[in-house]
Amino acid sequence: MQAQQSGRFIYCDFSMCLVDADRLGVDSVHRGNLEGFCSSVLSMRFLFAVTLMCSVAAWAQAPQAPQAPQGRPRQTARSSMPSTAGAAAVEEKPGAIRGQVVSSTGEPLRKAEVSLRPSGGRGAGGGDPRMGPPGMGGGGSVQTTDASGNFAFEAVQPGTYTLSAQRAGFVRADYSRGASGRAPTPVEVTSGGATGGIAIRMTPQAVLAGKVTDEDGDPIMHASVQIIRDRWVAGRRTQMPMNSSNTDDRGEYRIAGLVPGKYYVQVTSNRMGMQMPGQARPQGVVGDLNYTPLLYPGVPEFSQAQPLVLAPGQEMRGVDFRMRKSTTWRVRGQVLDDSGKPIQSGGVMAVPVDGGMSGPRAMGMARGPEGKFEIAGLAPGTYTLMVSTSGRDELRMAGRQSVTVGNRDLEGVVLQMQRGFEISGLVRIDGTSPPAASGSARVMLEPMETGIMMGGGGSREANGQVKPDGAWALGNVSAGRYRITPTSLPEGTYLKAVMVGGQDITGGAQISAAAMGIELVLGMKAPDVTGTVMNADKLPVTSGTVFMIPDTARRDRPSAYKSASLGEGGTFTFRGLAPGQYTIFALPEVEDGSWYDPDFVRTLEGKGVAVKLAEGQSETVQVPLSL
Repeated sequence: MQAQQSGRFIYCDFSMCLVDADRLGVDSVHRGNLEGFCSSVLSMRFLFAVTLMCSVAAWAQAPQAPQAPQGRPRQTARSSMPSTAGAAAVEEKPGAIRGQVVSSTGEPLRKAEVSLRPSGGRGAGGGDPRMGPPGMGGGGSVQTTDASGNFAFEAVQPGTYTLSAQRAGFVRADYSRGASGRAPTPVEVTSGGATGGIAIRMTPQAVLAGKVTDEDGDPIMHASVQIIRDRWVAGRRTQMPMNSSNTDDRGEYRIAGLVPGKYYVQVTSNRMGMQMPGQARPQGVVGDLNYTPLLYPGVPEFSQAQPLVLAPGQEMRGVDFRMRKSTTWRVRGQVLDDSGKPIQSGGVMAVPVDGGMSGPRAMGMARGPEGKFEIAGLAPGTYTLMVSTSGRDELRMAGRQSVTVGNRDLEGVVLQMQRGFEISGLVRIDGTSPPAASGSARVMLEPMETGIMMGGGGSREANGQVKPDGAWALGNVSAGRYRITPTSLPEGTYLKAVMVGGQDITGGAQISAAAMGIELVLGMKAPDVTGTVMNADKLPVTSGTVFMIPDTARRDRPSAYKSASLGEGGTFTFRGLAPGQYTIFALPEVEDGSWYDPDFVRTLEGKGVAVKLAEGQSETVQVPLSL
């Protein structure tokens, strides 16, 4: 079996961000938190959250041609019956999946619950015809390991499945041959066959605990404590929210289920202050008093925050916060639509520029005949104001503006919205007139700055899907700087250039208005690399991650980086590459996306294998562990 690769892109309309969860290394434990982040962070932190709605669209896409076993097509009622021609349907015999759950140090784990799911996503409880009756011996979708950590699924219909395990005191784990947190490795069941030797490794959970008090040392109830990790999104460093918890009546919190690693901790009090938007201050009072969000060890900005490093099984206590009221200010202004008229209703959010994806936010509502809004509780600093509105059958409107809050209220801000526009073009093969037709190919926008919206919604035809004639369109695009990238390209092709009006915009461009004739030019002879990862004893490494880093000139293009989990025998394959120079590295454990970090790459200098690929070239390499 060769290396597996997959991607999961998550886009939030209101926070205006695109996330590739796999590229971030966000494992299945945290993806639910990620997908629900926009709505949850608002409801936890701000009393006005009920006035806004976030909608999240998630779709799975593979960044390069998948190497996963395809399995056999699912049987349907029609295929299980004799055909009208009288030919008997071929009967497939059930197979089996057997394996063991062990800790990260190799000890068998008893009483672990192992779940088996078709790789299409539906579990046995959903009535998938490949699964036996839930809860029945040997045929259900969940099995509990015995004293030796063993499990077995019998009478499993042929197909492709994924396995996961959970147990108290451990981080939920998917079966994966790659580093922990990477995409699950599919398991194929053939007719009458038994797939054995499956090992699911579980990591002891890390725990953070502490207390939140006010300036007098009294506990603050219901304060929101958020765990945050540094991540690289589309080649840019950002902060990603993970687990969270609220303080109890003693002001204490405890956050379990953490994957070992480096974290930041942020606390937001539910006491948003003495004054709320729209409420007049008492006569003679200048500014408002609020408990402003803090990061450990009690600082207001990410640039000052101290990360905490957690080891497997570690419970770190004493991560305490003492919150004090400070003077905050208000921003008042007006929201206008694209014709210059005040909008009647719309939520306005202020996000600190230093806050990344998970920075503390404050909100207000634009309302009334003049579209006036007010946002309270802002400490001095620079913020991005964002507003968006949309309707089922109309184009989205969005606006954003940078403002700086000093030691006074900021008045007279005019937030001008722009209506979403459409961009379109063609995907074609270089040097030929026929288009590059592909049933699954899609064109996407990758933002190069924070707080902009990608295409989505609007016309069903303008969804980025490449049509048989090579045409594509994206609707509801708002102004910003983007890279235009294709996914799921035809086999053997690679992106050669993105052209508009004779200009090469492959590295990104400012898109400010509707545009037509954007061409994605594909090369026909994509080089590929196949290899084996070996340890110091010249034996294959069967668990880990291999990744390719492009030459310096292309390191600003996230699509030029490639990564995969190791397959059986320590093998890997990269296809659909662009010609050029690369360096290949392999590690048994690495945080997904670390290869975008220049500081991390510098620690690997001299430990990789350099390859230079020409168009149509197939290269075979042997890669040592980059230790």
